[in-house]
Amino acid sequence: MASFRMIRLIFPFTYHLRRIIGVPDKGEIALLGAEDHPLLQSWCVQIVTDGKTQPTSFDLPKLESHVDVKILPHQNPAHGSWKQFHQDSDDTGRSPANSTKWFLLAKGHSRVVEPFIKQGNSPSADSPGQPVSILRLRLGDERLAEPSGKNVFTTEAANALGSASGDMPAAVYSELGNQIRLLTDVRFRLLTFVPTVSGLALTILLTQPVRDASPLLVFLASVFGFGITLGIRIYDVRNSQLYDDLISRARSLEALFGVERGPYMRRSRSLWPIEHDFGLLVVYALVLSAWLVSAVVSLSIAVSQVVVS
Repeated sequence: MASFRMIRLIFPFTYHLRRIIGVPDKGEIALLGAEDHPLLQSWCVQIVTDGKTQPTSFDLPKLESHVDVKILPHQNPAHGSWKQFHQDSDDTGRSPANSTKWFLLAKGHSRVVEPFIKQGNSPSADSPGQPVSILRLRLGDERLAEPSGKNVFTTEAANALGSASGDMPAAVYSELGNQIRLLTDVRFRLLTFVPTVSGLALTILLTQPVRDASPLLVFLASVFGFGITLGIRIYDVRNSQLYDDLISRARSLEALFGVERGPYMRRSRSLWPIEHDFGLLVVYALVLSAWLVSAVVSLSIAVSQVVVS
């Protein structure tokens, strides 16, 4: 049972790993998880569609009241979290007060999932002998960052930005532009800093005198460098999400102003692989791979030295 559970966890773990490294999400698969245990109690699901009236991928902000999903095969072991999943399901749409809180995550957006409505099972096309659980999920509000409780943008702030009449939309549009430029600047600085510092550090660590004299130290330094780079990558992925959100807000304001083609509205669409996200993924993947190779090489040298001695 333990090994079966570990196999099941491969799916949500892979989903989270793709999010961390910033792999583009097309919305074909979503993560259904518990608020308290988003890894251990989570399942990868696909949208159930007829290809005509229902959507073929998850676009959570645009979905209305509910969505039909199916659990991917090989994820239905009878352990505690799966039992809890079904205990929270209720044909009548009611849930106990102490029920687990669930969410649905796709394409960087997540929404609260209210009481599940069971739809039953259907045969799996991938595994004919194994039924697939199909659920109708009642969608609640989008999960957003908690407010601080203070007005961070007031009429006084709008006036300070040069809007004597307190024209809030224009002031917000100006502040959005400042925030977008700030995030772009941070991204550029990280792209300059991370590969340069990592390249210099790896060049020093992998020189033969240092590598042969202190392979264990090189290994620890490589693990440290890998961890720091991964942390920066996670930070950059979140920055990219905020950047996209700010662009969307700026486009909404341009539409409000009646701008047909502005700095953000009706931009020319990029064609893969000429995309910002793909470029960032290539840079960070190469740097992370270099740190990982350094760690493996230094560890193998340290082990060989111990064996010889």
